[in-house]
Order: sequence, then C-alpha cells, then structure tokens
Amino acid sequence: MPTDTLQLKVSQSVYGVPAQFTVFVDGKQVGGTYQASAIHGWRTDTVTLTGDWDKGEHTVQLKYLNDFKDAGGDRNLYLDSAAYNGVAVPGAVLNMWSAYDRNTFKLTDTTPLPTTTQPPPTTTTPPPTTTPPPTTTVPPPTTTTPPPTTTPPPTTTVPPPTTTTPSTGTTDTLVLKVSQSLYGDPARFSVFVDGVQVGGTYQTTAIHGWKSDTVTLKGNWASGDHSVDIRFLNDAKGPGGDRNLYLDGATYNGVVVPNAKLNMWSAYDPHVFKVTDTTPLTTTTPPPTTPPTTGTEPSPTTGTEPPPTTTPPTTGTEPPPPTTPPTTGTEPPPTTTPPTTGTESPDHLTLRMSEQAYNNIHAQFTVTVDGKQVGGTYTTTASHANKASDTIDIAGDWGPGTHQVKISFLNDAYGGWSGADRNLYLDGAKYNGVEIMGVAKPITGGATNSEANFTFTEAAATAPPPVTLPPVTTTPVTTAPVTTVNHDGLTDLNVLIRGQSNALLFDQYGGDDALKAELQKALPGVRINILGGDNKTEFSATAFTTWDSGGQQKKMHDYLTALPADIKDNGTVTLWMHNEYDQQIGGLTTSLWKQEVQADAAAVRDILDHQSADSTPYLFVPVRYPYGGSFPAIRQGMEELSADPTFEAKLSWVAYGSNITMAGGPEAGSNSSHMSSADAAVIGRALAAPVLDLYHAIA
Repeated sequence: MPTDTLQLKVSQSVYGVPAQFTVFVDGKQVGGTYQASAIHGWRTDTVTLTGDWDKGEHTVQLKYLNDFKDAGGDRNLYLDSAAYNGVAVPGAVLNMWSAYDRNTFKLTDTTPLPTTTQPPPTTTTPPPTTTPPPTTTVPPPTTTTPPPTTTPPPTTTVPPPTTTTPSTGTTDTLVLKVSQSLYGDPARFSVFVDGVQVGGTYQTTAIHGWKSDTVTLKGNWASGDHSVDIRFLNDAKGPGGDRNLYLDGATYNGVVVPNAKLNMWSAYDPHVFKVTDTTPLTTTTPPPTTPPTTGTEPSPTTGTEPPPTTTPPTTGTEPPPPTTPPTTGTEPPPTTTPPTTGTESPDHLTLRMSEQAYNNIHAQFTVTVDGKQVGGTYTTTASHANKASDTIDIAGDWGPGTHQVKISFLNDAYGGWSGADRNLYLDGAKYNGVEIMGVAKPITGGATNSEANFTFTEAAATAPPPVTLPPVTTTPVTTAPVTTVNHDGLTDLNVLIRGQSNALLFDQYGGDDALKAELQKALPGVRINILGGDNKTEFSATAFTTWDSGGQQKKMHDYLTALPADIKDNGTVTLWMHNEYDQQIGGLTTSLWKQEVQADAAAVRDILDHQSADSTPYLFVPVRYPYGGSFPAIRQGMEELSADPTFEAKLSWVAYGSNITMAGGPEAGSNSSHMSSADAAVIGRALAAPVLDLYHAIA
C-alpha cells in the first residue's frame, strides 16, 4: 500500500468557473483533474495525494488548466503551502496568475522504497470538483468510504429549532440543492429568510461533486430582495476527515437563482445569498405545515417527497470533465447610446463611473435629468479597485436654475460575499467643466442603494456691469510670494491607502469615495488622488512585518514607481490600516514593529520623488480585530511615532469606535474580523478631519 503522503493547500481568485489543475510528480500525473473553491487570502482547499516515491529529490508540478482574464476579472490559482509525510515543504508557494508562471517545487524523500512491489500513486480523496461524474458506473473503491469508525468525531445532537412558518399564503417556492463532505454524522443545517427561520433542522446525505439533495421550502415573501441564510450546525474536523456543507444551486419559483453556490467549510464561511421576488404578497390563509423530521438518521425533508438516493462517488479512470470557459450570460450589455439633444448642445454634464464586475457581466445604468432619461443604457467597464473611471459626456441644453440628476443601477447581483458582488460607483461629475463637489457615491444595489442623486445649477444670464476705469496710479504692484511644496504646489493631494483585508474592504465598499467626497467639499480646487488597490498596496491575510520577505513590499514599490511623475511629487497622506495579522504574531515588540515601519516609510518616501517626512505624513488607523495578543505593542509603536517630529504621523481611532459594527463576517454578528459596507462609509467620512489636519500641516 502507499507509504508516502503529499498534501497541497490551494486557493484561487474566482472568475466565472473555478480554477482547475492537475498534479504531476517527476513528470507522472497523480490523480485526476482538481478544482479549487477556496478564495485566496481567506481559505484553502486541501488535496491529499498518496504514493510510493523513492529516496531523493522529486519535482512536483501543478498544471493550471483554465486561466482566463478580461476586463471583468482574472482567474488565478495559488499553491499556499505543501507538506510531505507531515513535514512542511520549504518554498512550496506558487502564484499562478497564468499558465506560464512558475508552477513547480521540490521535495525530498528521506526513506528508500520497500523491496516489495507497490501500487502506483493514487489519490485518497475524490477530486473536489462540482462537475457531475460521467454516466459510466464504476464500483467505488474502499478508499472513498467515510472515515473509519475508530476515529470518528464526537457526535453532537443538535435539537431542531422551533419551526417558524410564514404568516401569509404559501405562494412562493425556494428549492435548495445541497451536498456534503461526510465525516461521522451527516451535515446538518437550518434555513432563514430575512432572519426568520423556515422549516426545522435539515441534513444532507449526498456526497459533494456527485449528487445533491433537494430541500423545498414554501413561503409567501413580498416583492423585492430577500436574504437567504444557511446556518451550518455541526461542523467538525479531525485526523480522520472534515465535515463540510455545500449549496450547489437554488431556484425561486422555478427560476434559477444566479450565484447561489456556497462552500461552507466551517460555520464562519459565507453562507448567505440573495433572491428577488417580483410579485406582491397574497393574503390567503396558509395551509397547515408539518415540521420536517429531525430524528437521528433522517434524510433531508423535502415535503412529502422522499429524498433522492445518494450514490457514492466513483474514482475510476474516466477522463476529467471538460473545462468550460466563462460565459458572459444571456444578457450581453447593450451598446451605449449617446443622448440625442438636437444640433445645438451648449451644456455638458460629465460623469466619471466605475464598477466591480461580477460573473463576467459589467454594471449598467441609466441617467435622468429633471425626470427625463438622457441617452440609453450605459455600461462601465472601468475597475473601481484599480482606481479607473469611464467618462460619460452627456450634452444638452438646460436652462437657468437647479437641475436634478438621477443615476439608476440596473443589474445588481450578489453571490454571498464581497468578492462576488456587482457594484456601480459614481466617482465624480462636472458641469460645463466645473467639478460638482460631494457627489461621489458607491451604488451597491438592493432595495435601498440602487441610485445616486445630485444637483447642478445653471446660472441665469446677466448683463455685464459697466466698465469703470480706475484712475492711473503709480503705486507699485506687490506680488504675493508663492509657496511651493514639492514641484507643483498644493494643487493636488494624494491619499495612499494600504493595509490588509480591512483596507481592501474599505476600498471596495466605497469608504475611499466617502473620504474623497468630504475632502473635495473642504478643498475646492484641489485634486484628490486616491492611490492603492488590491494586490498593489492592499494584501489580504498578510502580516505587514513579513511584507519584505513575502513579496508584497516589492509589489507595492513597483506600483508606486510606475505612477506618473506629476502624481509622485504631490504631498501624500498615507492611511496606514495595518494591524490585523501583525497582532497575531506572538512576542512582537514595539521596537521591532517601529523598525519595520520606519524602514518601509523611508523607501516609500524615496519613491515619491525623494520627499521628506514633512510632505508625506502617515495617518495610523488601527482597525478593531478580535484575534491576537500583540496589539498593545503595535499601539505603543503608533503612539511613539505619532509623537516623533522626525517621522510626521498622526493616530486616529475612527475605526475603533462603538459606532463601528465590524459585522462584515465571516463570524456571525457584530465584532467580527471584517468591516461592513456601512462601517466603510462611516470611517471614510470620519477620516476627512484628520487628513485635512495633515494637509494643512503640509501647507
């Protein structure tokens, strides 16, 4: 039997379909085609391979099969770590942004092969693929049965919650397709719609990747968006395996719910998706409902119909499923139609728009002025995360007075977490070349945030006043001295956002837009440049103190170096939103933390046109985070650097206040490890005051 075990930890940047790959050891494929479902920086999938490899060095290759990138996103594959016979493999970290990136690492076996003939390497786990198996029936080998009874996890009996049924007629039907990774007891769960439990406690017996159980829920939900929450009740993991729960798909009133796919490896993983009801409530009395059976060994209850029969997965030599390239959906974005305003259009309303694309479909919107639509349906393809904007110029002839503009977001979509969410952003607007202050807004969709409204004013024409010539004077003209900071004065201000996952969420949720809007109100005529972005200055699940050795610091330096010269020489306020992973480092000292920060700041200031600390101050913004014991050392370092006149820094606690819920998950409720979109907006507006203080200190 196999004597060696190779364990790979993989993740992906999802775009369309999951990233798929095969594994080769010394040029020979081991196992079949695998796919990653874990989101890089949040979770990892585990792929375990067994075999008999001889003493000496071996080459492991991961062949990335379905790389894809376009304006809407980029699918990537990552090897986060590996272990061989229980020992971590040094250097087993691969970033496969394409099929041409480095995809091999070395491992060393220290024991010779036994003299007896051994079978070829085989996988001990079925490929984690969501594609149904071919119709060829192959008897399952004994290695795919559930974990042996000698190492089962403790069985926890979860009593079924009280069943709550809707108070009105059951005219709506929500059908869930669920499956599991079996470990001891079947995976159990309950379902909530808009916070109200529907039905009792369910369990699934279908093996993920091969079959799905069907759970049918009845209710009468109002027209609009509804949140469906699947709560995984009995997660367990041990030496013998890992119990997981999966939502493979859903339909609502017979229509497929887009993006209703959830991988619940624990109770903290994304477990919410959104459905939309298009019909008003009925007022009929509901028929009596019977709570689902929740005995010790039942299958999922689906009304009066028995659950489907679960067939164990096969692991024969059938070929891997074909790779399907990402589709663009059945609703391609319409061609943008310029507005027709006659032959004379003396006025111009200019919008700067961007998006977070999702499912290969770009954000679409319409524009009305004073209630009348101008133009057709617009589409933006500019990435908000990359600080890009599309410019939409709308010509017209608007008379004197104040005019109301409304931007309506047409195709919101949400897949259960922040990275699977189509959003629209209004980045700014001008009327006849003059900036309209305070209009920037993230338009994230849903019932309460699907439009942006602002006004512009056309001044009434007035006759010019009579020209009065002043008397000739011989008083010499006095010219005020010009104060120049850097090369072009304070006509521009950069705000550099950097940090870990909460800095990324602050950026993606539009906190940067809220900050920019407040700064524009206070500094008319000053151009505010927001610098940063995902995988540029914001890196999830990283400790700043390891950026120099982990490659993140080089990526940030490359990004800053590539900025135009007229950006790099501006005064720059750095929003420092690091602390999450650093405060989990045991034994971190204030001295070590300060040393890392000071060295990093010197390098960044050198890249920014060799500026001094006076024109590149730091604003430390600690984020409330529930893990780790080293925050006191970091806090002391922030306070000491803020008091150091040679460093130029300020400390702000706006992300620590009681008004910040930190309800962005993945833990349930408030005080989780990530900010919510509402938190991002509050923090962005509150940061304007300390940023302005630093700006005026530069001036």
